[in-house]
Amino acid sequence: MLPTVSVIIPTYNRASLLKETLESVLAQTYTDYEVIIIDDGSTDHTEETVQAFLTDSRIRYVKQPNAGVSAARNHGIFEARGEWIAFLDSDDLWLPNKLEKQMAFLAEHPTAGAVCGPSYQYQDGQVKKNEKGEILRRPWEKRPTSLLPFELFATEEWVCTPSVLVRKAVLYKAGLFENCLKIDEDYALWTKIARYTEFWFLDEVLGYIRYHETNITSDAETLDFYNILSKKLQMVLWSSEPHFVKLYEKKIGKYFCNRATTYRAEQDYGKVAHYYRLAAWHTCGLKLKGRLFIMSLIAKFFPFIFRMWDKRH
Repeated sequence: MLPTVSVIIPTYNRASLLKETLESVLAQTYTDYEVIIIDDGSTDHTEETVQAFLTDSRIRYVKQPNAGVSAARNHGIFEARGEWIAFLDSDDLWLPNKLEKQMAFLAEHPTAGAVCGPSYQYQDGQVKKNEKGEILRRPWEKRPTSLLPFELFATEEWVCTPSVLVRKAVLYKAGLFENCLKIDEDYALWTKIARYTEFWFLDEVLGYIRYHETNITSDAETLDFYNILSKKLQMVLWSSEPHFVKLYEKKIGKYFCNRATTYRAEQDYGKVAHYYRLAAWHTCGLKLKGRLFIMSLIAKFFPFIFRMWDKRH
């Protein structure tokens, strides 16, 4: 008998984290699932870690030459036998009722093709909190349980990948993950899926996003390159609708503004100037472009102005 849900876990050199991830899947109160672990050419003891779990007939282990997370997830989709696909990265965790809650929701919304929700941020064995003591989650903004309009995908990033449960047929129709992307590859796919099906947001935290030193990239320039590439690809998806193309340009500009703000907090004004300049190039509207260029010049030649301003605020 075929499983209803296929859980796809791509992994690369995360043997130290994978055990806890798998345990969070096996603790699910909903049990009609299979687990497909795609080892993307790991060189650590991932295979040995997985062996201890293979006594459970629901778990399959597939090893492939290193090809990146998109290729690994796509390989998992090809291997999947379930009607529904759930994604879980090998460093993240699910709460025990994750699948049960989402499958019950989908039973109540039979026209839905995908559902997602918020996740807690998790680091060093505990949930992350901000300076006010509030638990951090992704996405941070609150949103009630609702259908996500596809226009929203052009402006905000509401989909947390380990929370996604999507029909396999919808994945094939949308075209799967883009192999050329190293990061943000998931959101490019969610944008495509939102064109073809009802994509719902269930406002209930059902997992943890883990932050650690082996996260995929901490290199700023690499992060910039792939973020822009992803958003440019998404702009192509909306090319028949010029309004959304402008929104994506704004999205890229907002990304660089956020990077500038991060470096302002660190008082690295050389990078502040760099990112405000990039934000100006990728922002629509002459007035805003002008403001960003001026802020770039201030950061470069008169950084004491930012120091005074930031100290007051």
